[in-house]
Amino acid sequence: IAMLYNQVMDSTKLNADGIKPIESDLNTIRGIKDKDELLATMVKFMHKGISGYFNYGIETDIKDSKNYIVSIVQGGLTLNEREYYTDTDENTLNIMKAFRAYVQKMFEIVGYDTTTATQKMEDVLKIETRLAKASKFRVELRDPEANYNKISYATLRGTYKNIDFDVFCNEMGFINLEYLNLGQPDFMAELNTLIADESVEAQKSFLEWTYIDASASYLSDE
Repeated sequence: IAMLYNQVMDSTKLNADGIKPIESDLNTIRGIKDKDELLATMVKFMHKGISGYFNYGIETDIKDSKNYIVSIVQGGLTLNEREYYTDTDENTLNIMKAFRAYVQKMFEIVGYDTTTATQKMEDVLKIETRLAKASKFRVELRDPEANYNKISYATLRGTYKNIDFDVFCNEMGFINLEYLNLGQPDFMAELNTLIADESVEAQKSFLEWTYIDASASYLSDE
């Protein structure tokens, strides 16, 4: 524990290391060749706290309290709430302008030139905006009945065929899963379409961004 504490507090070393601690994983993302490999990598990174396209958890089944249930819910938004991506008032537009500059700058810090960093930022914003438009508002998420959609695993696999849930369940240890709660079916339907529509490169940009953003506070001052 003391070693871990001292390592985290050693700002001199963190600043000297720069992006070295995450370079290996970033290179893994850059080497992805197809969408199957991308999803498999995204799922593996969930073990490191990188949420990817959706979030998940294990909780008490609210309609069968003697049992637990796996829940899969909407995710993928850096700013967490859909209004940031959809509202057009001046304050929100200023926030999004700053957010775009932030994403671009972070891609530059990990080694991309301005042109490439700008393209990657556009990829991220395009994907996150699509996910946002399919996401429920925060108030809607407070309705337990509306966010409880218990379905069979077979139905999940058959309905959202572009999302390899077998890879997800095997990686997470959800073996012989019969049922689960799909919190927001409309979100999952859009994600299923998005995976088919968007290029591998654009989705790699999204995965790379989620890794950078989740890691930034543990790295150098920059």
